This record gives sequence, C-alpha cells and structure tokens, in this order.
Amino acid sequence: MKTILQQTGYHLSPKKINGNEESIQLSTIDNRDGSPRWIWNSENNDPLFLKFHYADSINSWLFRKWIQVIFSLHLQRFFFKQKKWFYTVNENPLFDCKSNWALFTGSSGTNDKAVLYANKTFYKIASTENATQLIENEYRILKVIQQSSRGFITPLVRLVNHNIIQLSDVSEDGKRTTKINDAHLKVLHELASIKKHTLTVENWPWYRQIESDFLEIQDNRIPKNLMHKIEFLLNTITNKQSVLLSFSQGDFTSWNQYQQGGTIALYDWELARVDRPYAFDYFHFIIQQGVIVDRKKWATIYQDLKEQCVDSHRNCLFNHDLYTFKNQLKWYLLTNCMYSLKTFAEQAEWNPKIDWLLTIWNEALDVFVKEEKAPRELISMEDIDSIQNSGYEALKFEDLLLKKETKQQRLMF
Repeated sequence: MKTILQQTGYHLSPKKINGNEESIQLSTIDNRDGSPRWIWNSENNDPLFLKFHYADSINSWLFRKWIQVIFSLHLQRFFFKQKKWFYTVNENPLFDCKSNWALFTGSSGTNDKAVLYANKTFYKIASTENATQLIENEYRILKVIQQSSRGFITPLVRLVNHNIIQLSDVSEDGKRTTKINDAHLKVLHELASIKKHTLTVENWPWYRQIESDFLEIQDNRIPKNLMHKIEFLLNTITNKQSVLLSFSQGDFTSWNQYQQGGTIALYDWELARVDRPYAFDYFHFIIQQGVIVDRKKWATIYQDLKEQCVDSHRNCLFNHDLYTFKNQLKWYLLTNCMYSLKTFAEQAEWNPKIDWLLTIWNEALDVFVKEEKAPRELISMEDIDSIQNSGYEALKFEDLLLKKETKQQRLMF
C-alpha cells in the first residue's frame, strides 16, 4: 500500500518522523491473507471502492447493498478496519488524499497493478515490469482506436508517466449485460474489421511464443489430462496450416463493459492485440460468463456459443457455417488455454475459479480430441486425472466418432 501511494505522490508512515507530517485516517477491507484489498479515506461519504466490485451473484449483490446501507447510516467505523497514518506529499500529487477516493491494490501475479479511483477517473498503477508493458499497450491501443469514430465507447486515456495511465469513467447510465446481444455482435464485427487477416502457423509469432511457454510449464496442480489433450491437438497442427486472425480486445467479458441503450462501453484494453483467432472475444465472453459467473456445464455453454452468434436479423458471426464456428472455437481454446495456464502456473495460490475453468476447458477440448481418438482412449485419459486429483470427476462420452468427412460438412445452425 505504501509503495503504491508513493507512486501517486504520498509518503506514508505509521508514526511521525520529523514533525512536518500531516495525518489521515484510512479504512481497509482485507484479502483472506490479511493484506489490504480496498483502501479509502475514512472520511469518504460514498463507498467508491465498489467501483472495483462486480456483483456477479446473489451474495455479491447482497454484499454491495450491505456496504451501501453501512455508508448511508454512517456506521463505517463499526465495520471496517481504520488506522491513522502520517504522510508527506510531493509538489504535484496525483490526487488530493483528503478528498473522496478509493484504491484497489490488485491481485498477486506478474501482471499485478493497482487501480485508484479519484477525481472521478481511474488511474492504473503498474507494480511490475509486465504490468508496465500492459498499461503501455492499453494506452497505445486506445489512442489508435480513438483516431476514428467508432460504434462503441472507450475510456479517454492520458499517460501520466511510465507506470501510470489515467482513464475516464465509462460507467455512467450503463448496465451490465450477461448475454451476447445485437449490440455486442455489432462491436465484435467492428473490432474484427480493424484488422482481419489470414496467416500460416509458421508465420504467427504470438502462437509460437505461447506454445513455447506452454511446453515449459511444470505444475502438478494442472490436470495432466488437460495438458495431454492440448499437446495432442498441437501435434495435429502443421506449419503450413492457415488460421483466420483478427483484432481482439482480449478481455471481452461482462465485467469489463457496460451497455448504454444500443451502445457498448468497453474498458480494460491492456490485453488487446491484432493477431488472435477470429471471434476470440465472442468465445471468451460466453465461456467466462458461463464458467465463472453462471457455473454452467459445458454442454449448456456450448449450446450458448452456437445460439448467441446470430443477431435479431439472422446475421451470423460465422456465416451459419458450423465448420468455421468449430475451427475458430478450437483455435480460441488452444491459444487461451496455453496463455492462461502459463499465467496460472506463475501464481503461488489459486482462486477456486481457476479450477472451474480447468474443468470446463478439459471438457471443451473433447469436442476436438474425440474426432481423432476413440472414446475408450478418452476415458483412459480421464482416469489419469481421477488418480492425480482426488474428487476429479471422470468424463463420459457416447460411443460415437465423427467421420473424417463430417469435419468438412457445412451445416446451418
């Protein structure tokens, strides 16, 4: 916390050092390990830290309402930890610490960054070199996107310094939406049109990098069966194979956007790049929502993927071509799994949501693995995981194989 606030122009100490310090009372809500998660000026009249909170369940919605009641009744001192700090301030601080503000300290990992809400704007504050690269990428991408008129809203961005960017708040009059609709599909088409192209695998540097990183992973927490399935599918890919790529926002999820009428306000662009598989953002939205928020089974998520790609005018993101749909889904799963597993392996402790994702990815990959393997082989692979991780449920498959020529059929859906 002290290191983060130092980057904003404040030097904190739990006691006076030279007698020139001013004092401030700070309130916190801690992580499970006791480290501060949300920090704010105890004199705040509004729970601004809820700007960092996504109400994705009944419990989280009730938590939000509980916080709002506490603040409305001015009972904060009875429910939140408070501590007196002494501080000195630089000549040009980022914000006035005596005003209303809130700080999210971020989560552990190489992409760690803090987010400050003050002056009715957000400040992303990088804590690692990787995080610095990410916010620099976000700044660059937003500047490029905002050079042209767009059918969606993005935050205005300002580069404060090498480690900090300032972003406008795009949440006003916006609502969270948990299902892809016409407004989302319009944005997805527009994003893809920024750069849509075809490359061979051998000329796709990002794929080569994440494949190399994936093959170096050594983490017993990751189900061996999942690793084997990815490796198996990688071995079916040739260097001359062509892949349809396009621009991707990279974290196109319900918690990174608001819908304002028929317009989408989209933020958190730090993972954006021009060479992800086409429709990556579409698949990411539905799968992340289905796994992390709705806790759906893979069969239900797969049905959602096939249904939500068609708008109210019967326009389809995949031109009603089942082969294209499945091919792009395969590339999404491979690239997202390889990239994410490396990130997970770098984390000392896992959130339970990671295990939820691993389970669904394992099932999802079977859509493609079963075209090459007999069901008996797949069941044997699942048995490996049931031994490796107690309580890991084995998958069940119908005793049917897709014929080779079936992969080339173009079906209406």
